[in-house]
Amino acid sequence: MPIRPENQRYVYRWDRHGRKGQLCLVLARGKMNSCLVKFDDGYTMVTSRNAIKKAPEVANAHPA
Repeated sequence: MPIRPENQRYVYRWDRHGRKGQLCLVLARGKMNSCLVKFDDGYTMVTSRNAIKKAPEVANAHPA
């Protein structure tokens, strides 16, 4: 089963580059607790994994 992007959604928690509260995808995880994230507008950045948290699941996202 392929990993779907909507299952990898995270919320950026820190107030860096005006991105606090925005949804992002984790593209890669690196050493020293770093990760590459991509935001909905295409902006990518390397940040700490402490800066992100899993996004809450949206009700009715996957119809049964």
